[in-house]
Amino acid sequence: MKNKIIILTVIMTNIIAIILNFANFFMGNFSTPTNLTVSVFFLLIWIILSAYTYIKKDIMFSKFMLTYWIISMIVSILSIKVSSFILVPFYIIYFAPFYGFTTFFKTYIPTFSFIMSSISVIFVIIAVYINKHFK
Repeated sequence: MKNKIIILTVIMTNIIAIILNFANFFMGNFSTPTNLTVSVFFLLIWIILSAYTYIKKDIMFSKFMLTYWIISMIVSILSIKVSSFILVPFYIIYFAPFYGFTTFFKTYIPTFSFIMSSISVIFVIIAVYINKHFK
C-alpha cells in the first residue's frame, strides 16, 4: 500500500509541477521565480523519496525510480541531437517540472537538455546503487 501511495505522490507531484510550469515552458518564455520554486521543490521531493527508498529498502519504488530516470535520461540525450514532434509528450513529462532552472542561463534547448541529462544521470546512478544495495 505504501508503494502505491509513494508512486501516486510522484505522479501527482509531476502533474502539479507540469501545470505550474507549463505556460512558460510551452511558450518558451523566461522562467519566473515561481517556476524556479516549483522546480526546486520537485527536485527536493525526488531527493527525499530517494533517501526514503534507501532507508526503507523499498524495492518496488527503486525500480520505478530507475525506470523514470532512465527514460528521462534517454529523452534528454535525444533532445540534444534530435528535435522531433514525437518527443513532445516526453518533453512535457520530463522537462516541464524542471523548467524553472532555465532562470540560470539564456540558451534554452542545448543547455537545458544537458542539465536535464546531468540530473537524470545522477538519479540513475542513485537508483542503480539503491537497487544493487538491496540485492
